[in-house]
Amino acid sequence: MPIATVKQVCVPSSIVKSDSLVEQVAQIEDFASGRVDGRAFFQRNHFTAGLDLLVRRGFDRLAGKSEDGAFYLTQAMGGGKTHSLIAFGLLAADPALRREVAPKLTAGADFGAAEVVIFNGHQNPETLLWGHIAEKLGRSDIMAPFWRNGAKTPGVDEWVAVVGDKPVLILLDELPSYLEMAQGEPVGATTLGDLTIGALERLFNALPRCPRACVVVTNLKDDVYLDGSGQLRTLIENLSKHYDRNAQAITPVQQNTGEVFEIVRKRLFDGLPRPDRIDEVAQAFVGALQKAKRVDTIPSTPETFIERIRETYPFHPSIRDIVARFAENRGYQKTRALIRLLRLAVRGALKTNDNAFLIGLQHLDFNDQGTLEEIRKINPAYTNAISRDVADRGNALAEKIDAADGNSTASAVAKVLLMSSLSAAETPMRGLTDGELIEDLVDPLLEVSEIILLRTSPRSRSTRRYAPSCRRCSGRELEVSIPIGWRSCPALTNSSWMTTVLRSSCWSGLPTSSRRTSSTGGTSRTSRTECLC
Repeated sequence: MPIATVKQVCVPSSIVKSDSLVEQVAQIEDFASGRVDGRAFFQRNHFTAGLDLLVRRGFDRLAGKSEDGAFYLTQAMGGGKTHSLIAFGLLAADPALRREVAPKLTAGADFGAAEVVIFNGHQNPETLLWGHIAEKLGRSDIMAPFWRNGAKTPGVDEWVAVVGDKPVLILLDELPSYLEMAQGEPVGATTLGDLTIGALERLFNALPRCPRACVVVTNLKDDVYLDGSGQLRTLIENLSKHYDRNAQAITPVQQNTGEVFEIVRKRLFDGLPRPDRIDEVAQAFVGALQKAKRVDTIPSTPETFIERIRETYPFHPSIRDIVARFAENRGYQKTRALIRLLRLAVRGALKTNDNAFLIGLQHLDFNDQGTLEEIRKINPAYTNAISRDVADRGNALAEKIDAADGNSTASAVAKVLLMSSLSAAETPMRGLTDGELIEDLVDPLLEVSEIILLRTSPRSRSTRRYAPSCRRCSGRELEVSIPIGWRSCPALTNSSWMTTVLRSSCWSGLPTSSRRTSSTGGTSRTSRTECLC
């Protein structure tokens, strides 16, 4: 039986064709106003290990079986915190949905419909945070004296009276946004921000007297807020200390694991092939890699690809390693950003006429404005390099090579190399070794020689001339061969990031400990080079 392509056996969801971010990101406001369909939500969202832990412990608390009443979701922006809040809230409020979605969580049968209160930090209620919670629980009169005639911090007794001994779930999201506003509101000699910290501390202290109350808060330390004023940072640090003392930390999604691909698959596909069809694809890739290993050194053992493909299908396993390089970039939105990026890769793979057996980053359409915007969000430094080297409506260097050769291999190489170079770390890893490049691009129909031809000595491909503007080289014309994945000189302002400079006094190989040399046609080459001018 022929190996099945993604286009033949995978059914994409409507999200793949949609450019609406609203459709892709769950909104806590929609849940608060009753606009989230629980069954539709769980059909499109994976039940992660972190969510399972949160729900199990939370249900125990709501059933009065646990002393742990507070939970802290620790992950950066876009890491699944809001999804976890919505999922937990939906299940806590709807016993029928609990039995349908999470039948094994037997503690859920020990309480009925919990009262769920949501406070989103983007709100600014006149009744303040504590008055808002009391109002939603039908006890606004208890907290009225603490906001009506001026803000005052409620005590533990007031919180106990508001929350009571019934199953109550309080979800607090985006608190730094509220604190940013509150720290600018003077209240006598202090600020509303300080009063809010005090109110939350007393809420935590009240939980031992409210045996079926559960409070879940999300991460406070997103980059966008830590860049704020010193006063805001102090508020966030103070509240974080209270969380550390009173709340159990839970990570919603284990980044850079197979769990992330479970989430992406459920969002982007309505149907996937049977496991045996996936194994056929995996076996075909193992055969291609075994052939490649006879020609060049590749980092992985081909046989390990079977399990790796099972974990990531229909995506190429290399995506996990490449994304890990820029996952810690400031402002990168983790799972949310990966869903957006891979949605574009799926769209590109389904549009292409090539036989895509696995979807890789080479399937991104770099001539698409939406794709370029996603890359700029990860690292904005490569805008000029993309238009010069990767994609510019047929005018980029890789596109010209493809036009001459009659295939898309040069563009695939260029895209993968660029995506592997987006780290903004102080000492980033950029580019790929020869073996990594082959491993990322080889497939059952792509001859290894097609990739090798693109990265061998000048004898294998005619060189092209290009004049980069190096601040020290003063625009000296350098002889280059396109495209290769070596690192470019950090001093180059308009240079081709993906080119290997073959002859220039300002270029040299990396130290011996950092390079791998081999011989091709009698010419020595290094796996990565950088300008030492």
